[in-house]
Amino acid sequence: MSRLNLQQTIRALADETPEILPVLEKMGVDFETVQDATLGEICEKRGLSSRTLSWLLEAAKRDTQLLDWKTLKNYEIPQLVGYILFNHHDYAERELPRLEQILEDAVRQDGADHPELLELQALFRDFKEFFLGHMREEERQLFPFCLMSAAYPETSRLDEKSIERLIHIVQNEDQEMTLDLERLRQKTRWYHVPENVGEYYRKLMQGLRTLEIDLRRHIRVENQILFPKVVAAQVKLLKGGGANASLPS
Repeated sequence: MSRLNLQQTIRALADETPEILPVLEKMGVDFETVQDATLGEICEKRGLSSRTLSWLLEAAKRDTQLLDWKTLKNYEIPQLVGYILFNHHDYAERELPRLEQILEDAVRQDGADHPELLELQALFRDFKEFFLGHMREEERQLFPFCLMSAAYPETSRLDEKSIERLIHIVQNEDQEMTLDLERLRQKTRWYHVPENVGEYYRKLMQGLRTLEIDLRRHIRVENQILFPKVVAAQVKLLKGGGANASLPS
């Protein structure tokens, strides 16, 4: 069981471990008003020990039915590519259009009283197009390169500048995705459901929160496990397979 940092703010914790969102929601936490509070302050106010909260968080992670971090780190490159495609990409392909339709229904049902839905609609449309385009590029170019790098390393060798460019692209994509998720979260006031709204508004907030959990994990699996393995393999080739090969800074 992982130990929580009680000095971490709710905002920072949600960015790093989005599975905490449904846990805190069940505790009746108003995210918009406590996002700058520390986890320790929330536990004290709610009379909840950090150990109990850790248990609840681990249960929430298991509910996602995704593999744990330790298992994924032991995966080879082809296994990781397959895992991302058949879990995260497949989920996004199905969920993004579904949520877009629910958002349209919510606008029709509650848009007159909640004009923020119209702003959210434009923001979500842009996010959907960007993310689906990002996935297409991964499937057409990046993932085939990753698989070639694992199966036929000599034929997929990169020079040092190309390796640095690959790292730069990954970092930029990560930053853009994170900013988009932050905009969605802030626009919805941390997926807050106002009183007296219809079923579509409620379904939308629940779906967006779940989407963030999946997409943040998707980003982390790629940028913290898959890409470092690919870059490390390329650096090893570049340095002639030396044991002390390291990533360019």
